[in-house]
Amino acid sequence: MIPKLLKKDAMKLDVLLQLDLYNRFFKKDTDKYSNVIKYFKKEAKNMPWDNWECYGIKNKILLTVDKRKKDGATHIMDFFVSPKYRGKGLGTSFLKAIQEKYDKLYLNVFARNKEAIKLYKKLGFKIEKEYDEKGEPCYLMNNYK
Repeated sequence: MIPKLLKKDAMKLDVLLQLDLYNRFFKKDTDKYSNVIKYFKKEAKNMPWDNWECYGIKNKILLTVDKRKKDGATHIMDFFVSPKYRGKGLGTSFLKAIQEKYDKLYLNVFARNKEAIKLYKKLGFKIEKEYDEKGEPCYLMNNYK
């Protein structure tokens, strides 16, 4: 069983792990990075937390799913593993547990996040579509087509 997070803990962890992601991929682009930091610090409180289920272990991992289904599929909104816990099977375990709970899943991932894409493919996700998110190549992936 995967543990649910309280909204307040999920909000804090979401900001920390989002910043880590952007730090890894966009730190060289200081304008984009500083705008992202401002956005997450300000907007975390305004996110539609009531529509989401948050699972995780405080300061280690966060997985957020949107309870509102789209075409019978559940959207994985966020999936972050804290850097010091990567490569230890924690992310794989969480995704497998989520796949048992929700049949049809889809998610979005930056094309440059090769580590995540490798994990998703290992667990049966396929690239459904490529798209551009504000100048950044991304993939829409799912485990049901």
